[in-house]
Amino acid sequence: MDPRFIKLSNLLIEYSLGNYDAKIKLSKQKDAVDAFISNVNMLGEELKSTAISRNHFNNIFDSVSDTVFVLNKKGIIELANKSVSDHLGFTDESVSNKKIDDYFTCFNKTSLFNKLKKQLHADNNFQNDPILGLVRSKTNFIVSCSMSFLTNSKKQRTGYILTVRDVTQIKTFEERLIASEEKYRNIFQNSSDSIFISDDTDYLSDLNSAGIDLLKIKPHEIKNHKISDFLYNPNDKKLFFEKIKAKNDIVDFKTKLINATGEIIDCIISLNKITDDRKHFKGYQGFIKNITKQEEVDNLIVRTINDTQEKERIRFSKDIHDSLGQQLSAVKFYIGTLRNTYNLSDEKKNEVVEKSNDAILDVLSDLRNICFNLMPQTLQNVGLKAAISELCRKIVIADELEFKIIINEDQFSISKNLEFTIFRVIQEFINNSITHGKSSKISIKITADKKDLIISLKDNGMGFDITKARKEGMGLLNVRSRVKSYNGSITITSAPKKGTSYLIIIPL
Repeated sequence: MDPRFIKLSNLLIEYSLGNYDAKIKLSKQKDAVDAFISNVNMLGEELKSTAISRNHFNNIFDSVSDTVFVLNKKGIIELANKSVSDHLGFTDESVSNKKIDDYFTCFNKTSLFNKLKKQLHADNNFQNDPILGLVRSKTNFIVSCSMSFLTNSKKQRTGYILTVRDVTQIKTFEERLIASEEKYRNIFQNSSDSIFISDDTDYLSDLNSAGIDLLKIKPHEIKNHKISDFLYNPNDKKLFFEKIKAKNDIVDFKTKLINATGEIIDCIISLNKITDDRKHFKGYQGFIKNITKQEEVDNLIVRTINDTQEKERIRFSKDIHDSLGQQLSAVKFYIGTLRNTYNLSDEKKNEVVEKSNDAILDVLSDLRNICFNLMPQTLQNVGLKAAISELCRKIVIADELEFKIIINEDQFSISKNLEFTIFRVIQEFINNSITHGKSSKISIKITADKKDLIISLKDNGMGFDITKARKEGMGLLNVRSRVKSYNGSITITSAPKKGTSYLIIIPL
């Protein structure tokens, strides 16, 4: 209190006790009394303001979602807000005057309070990074702890304020995010297709291992290249960006790339735009599939089909020329003999007519064989089993072969187009078995289950080296392409002097 008011205060006390002299003395100090009353009123206002501030602080202290502890210098809990019970399951009374380390610990079971205090002093009275800890009484309950100094009105340190936040779910989400990122990164790096990410100016920002190998660039050079720089055809570059602008993505854009070594690659590119949370354009993510080998195989199949068709035309022409042509020439000669020779005896005339008739029968027989090879009427009119049986009978007449045929037609019903495909595959197998394999026995078995048609073809011939046969063609590509056209699969087993077998499975 102001020293001037101490004496005045004593007079007021005596006056209140009925001392008349005190009343006289006070009447002579009216200005001092007015000043004293004013000072008392100001003090009352300060006390009132302090009470309001304390209530405001208590409201804030108890309403924050984080748990807040007031600690003394030794880490003893002097006060805790209501969150201590809401979030941690403790009560204010149960934690009061207890050590904070009785309730929290570091991950390595050392003192959390000492670690916080050490960091607080080391960081020049300000803790930069929260420290993660565990609640002793709860399993897998992770908390983030921050501590600051508590000071009085004279700026003297009297203790600490500790803020504890439950981050169990956050840590779980972080762990899941890290696991998800690792999974994505593994897929990104281990994909057999090239995967790239570029910015909004088309410059690469990331490229997986397959992409680095495809484009033949060094990892530290990735960001120096645009994906469009590798497009080989200038017209494709223009079309590439026109498609992106029109649809925001590209699906199966077939083009050619030229890599850093000058190698030209057939490929398919698919990409889409990347946007942030606000839908702002950030760049592209895309895939590059190398189809060079596939293109080579497709081209080889086309060439094989064309070659097969050309060989069929040549064989058809040769059959007509060598058989029909010669036999018809003979018929013409016989008829000419009858027309130009008038002195032939009846016996000679009958001989010429007989020879002409035999020649015409041979022409008809050869014509039927040619028609059968082109399209068996039996297959068209009766069915697959009858057509294959007829094919085998014709071959048996000309060659010493033994056929074993098992076809359970009651187990399946297929289209005429598929029947024709199967007939041609079996015909190709038989021709290869006779021509290349020198086989004496051929087995043909066609069955079906609920899902698939199963075709098993076997011979006891010379066999062949499959790897060399695939490289050289030998008609196998033609067989594979026929089976593949029906989403089927074919397994070829063979080895020199051990025969050959086909196992063909076609979905019904």
